[in-house]
Amino acid sequence: MSSFTVTGLISKLEHRDRDFRYMASSDLLAELQKESFKPDSDGEKKLCRSILKLLHDQSSDVQGLAVKCLSPLVRKVHGQLVEEIMVELVKDVLTGKEDQRDICSIGLKTVVLEMPQTMALSAVRHLAPKLVEGLSSQTLEVKLECMDILNDTLKRFGSQLKEDESDRCLGALFVELGSPRPASRKARRARNLPLLRAPLDLTPLPPLPHPCRGRSPASRR
Repeated sequence: MSSFTVTGLISKLEHRDRDFRYMASSDLLAELQKESFKPDSDGEKKLCRSILKLLHDQSSDVQGLAVKCLSPLVRKVHGQLVEEIMVELVKDVLTGKEDQRDICSIGLKTVVLEMPQTMALSAVRHLAPKLVEGLSSQTLEVKLECMDILNDTLKRFGSQLKEDESDRCLGALFVELGSPRPASRKARRARNLPLLRAPLDLTPLPPLPHPCRGRSPASRR
């Protein structure tokens, strides 16, 4: 994609007419899915800013296309820009407006699931502390969104956690398990616990003796 094409698309993405923004978002998604998509550094920055802005668009259709754009985008732009996207989205999930939280949460989940495995350490450093912080939020919706995103993050990158980071995650999760929440919500929190076992140096328990082992033949009858 040439710089001229990027500039033209961005101009349409910022158009006051919703239909223009929708068509431009659709065109951008098509371009991002092409193997030949290779904007320059300046073009990458502009596209990332535009897509983040579209996540806050007044049109839910435009928002939906913006989320779809994130999937190919994070696999193609430089890692620093992916980090900036993560930081911006997790901030919106934690402190953003209620009517924008859902779409930003979906966007962040998309980034976590689609970003290159080579960015595992970056994902853990930028997201885990913030998501753990969100577990102590007084807003239930924020708490639950953070739990879901933390679950996706640990599934992909949990092995990158240091021991102290795992301890903080475990501490936050156990606090939630002890809270007076419905069992269904506790189950959502509990499913994260096995994901934290891998980075910790836990000694497996010895196997239990077989119930018949050590008994005389007569006693087994």
